[in-house]
Amino acid sequence: MRSLVGLALVAALTLVPAHAQSPLVGLSPSDLEHGRRLFEAQCSRCHGFNGRGGSGPSLARRVLRRAPDDESLIKVIAGGIPDTSMPEAWQMSDRERQLVAAFVRSLGSVAETPLPGDPTRGSAVYETAGCPTCHIVRGEGGSFGPDLSDVGARRGVAHLREAIVEPAKALPEASDGSRYVAHLPIKATISDGRVVEGVRVNEDSFTIQLRSPDGQLHSLDKAALRALDKQFGASVMPAYEGLLSSRDLDDVVAFLAGLRGEK
Repeated sequence: MRSLVGLALVAALTLVPAHAQSPLVGLSPSDLEHGRRLFEAQCSRCHGFNGRGGSGPSLARRVLRRAPDDESLIKVIAGGIPDTSMPEAWQMSDRERQLVAAFVRSLGSVAETPLPGDPTRGSAVYETAGCPTCHIVRGEGGSFGPDLSDVGARRGVAHLREAIVEPAKALPEASDGSRYVAHLPIKATISDGRVVEGVRVNEDSFTIQLRSPDGQLHSLDKAALRALDKQFGASVMPAYEGLLSSRDLDDVVAFLAGLRGEK
């Protein structure tokens, strides 16, 4: 079975035109099998064992937005992506990064698994559940929560389902082990006793910027605050476990999985 996987990966990589001079051309089945093992050991925690996503995006696509060619993919693996949960692969050699890139690139030739839900009906469930109050899809909706216009390209199906039923468990982690840098619930007590609550938009050593549920932005001077409560492990997203039927959940997951940034 493993040899068949290796041969399939070689076939996928030979589709790259010769003039592209890809550094991934010419790898053997054993090389690609090594890349698969490295991926499972180093990358599957976020991207899933099959590369179809978890807290990190699905990589089973022909074109990766941040790595449109093989050279850029290797660079992303080596250096990570600043201000995201994608870390640099300092622990890998140049050769190992190349092998992981080859495995990742091959995932784009794998057919997507059909989902049981109806995305058209899921769009209606999304609306009636009040999701547009906090989330933008294709330019429409509120900005309190993350923009979901391309969430299907960034998150796997299992993660999407968990984010709906138990959102606090689905929070991704940053590369330094802290919880997700944006949309962290914050409760700030100002010097006059007033309390400002919202989600973190940005933060530096001296200030923190919050967006309150009404969409208003607040920039606060940390030195002037009585208290700053960062609610790690919490989510402002309501848990829909028990609120949506099994069919409704399947349908809204199918709708979200189909959101890939198209206008």
